[in-house]
Amino acid sequence: MPRSLLVTTLLVTLVTGSGLLAYRSVTSPGVEIVIPTSTAVKSITVAVVGAVAKPGLYTLGAGQRVQDALTAAGGATAEADPSRLNFAAQLRDGQQVRLPRQGEPLPVPTEDGRINLNAASAEILATLPGIGVVRAQRIVAHRQQEGPFGHVDDLVELRLLPAAVLDQVRDRLFVQ
Repeated sequence: MPRSLLVTTLLVTLVTGSGLLAYRSVTSPGVEIVIPTSTAVKSITVAVVGAVAKPGLYTLGAGQRVQDALTAAGGATAEADPSRLNFAAQLRDGQQVRLPRQGEPLPVPTEDGRINLNAASAEILATLPGIGVVRAQRIVAHRQQEGPFGHVDDLVELRLLPAAVLDQVRDRLFVQ
């Protein structure tokens, strides 16, 4: 009988221990893991320039539209050409909103900040890092003499830009 007593004792001990462990895991608070439900941006800052009453930087609520930025900048001036701007476009942090003046040459960078290499002025190209005024003028002169570029990489192949400079600005340019 000592063997059956030993087995019974072991079984009782196992069942009792398991029950205690189960009870403790249900009643003890343990560690609570909290996962944020929202990482939404609450405000954005945009630059409003061009034919507006008060050009400058404005902090607006996330999800606001170009119209809201123009209102914050005091509205359009008399020389503004509002037909060339999408007032319904949603703003994003760091965006520049330019309200063009009547007769002002376009294009300015697109809403996503990219520049059409086949339409940009030397002044716009010169704003890109590593390009400057002289390189920008050479790019525009080449385009006027030889016609539009087929690819952004043409700038290196035609020796208008060093490869290192193109690598810096490639994501800001496109060809259309």
